[in-house]
Amino acid sequence: MSEENNVPEQTTNQEAPVPDQALDEVVAALKQLPILSALLENAIRPGIDSVIDGSRAHRWSIDDLEKTEKAYIGTRVEILVRSALGVEPGKVMDYLIAGHEVDAKFSIFFGGWMIPQEAVDQICLLIAAEEKTNRFWVGVVRTEEKILRQGNNQDKKRSLSAAGRDSVRWLVNEGKLPQNFLQSLP
Repeated sequence: MSEENNVPEQTTNQEAPVPDQALDEVVAALKQLPILSALLENAIRPGIDSVIDGSRAHRWSIDDLEKTEKAYIGTRVEILVRSALGVEPGKVMDYLIAGHEVDAKFSIFFGGWMIPQEAVDQICLLIAAEEKTNRFWVGVVRTEEKILRQGNNQDKKRSLSAAGRDSVRWLVNEGKLPQNFLQSLP
């Protein structure tokens, strides 16, 4: 505070971005893949559809799934994306990309990624797919404390703040997700 008028001194909240070589290398490795958007699209849609399993379970959309099944979509998509990208599983996180551990986070709506404590300060591949709008997003971010919301849920998972969403390096921003075939039937 300034002693003359007891007014707080102006400070800027904007810090210069700190270089992150590992994050840069992961993004560069993914961007060099030919037809990246198509690779991801062709992993995400089958991942969702395999859990919906309409022909056997008589369900037609994500809305018809139970909570545990919705959570399993993330695991299924993670496995199919790893295969589509041609990367190895990590020793600690889900993927090993350009020699760096990368955690996969999936959400059935944009911005719904939940970051567990073990993924804080890690590189995360964020994947979101909205079945109702047939759109998907894939981006990479380092989930530092300063870009996570303060509130914790029961599992101690936290979501990205607005600054966190602004920090994401988008590989696919609003890609077109193929329509769920079952929803196109009368």
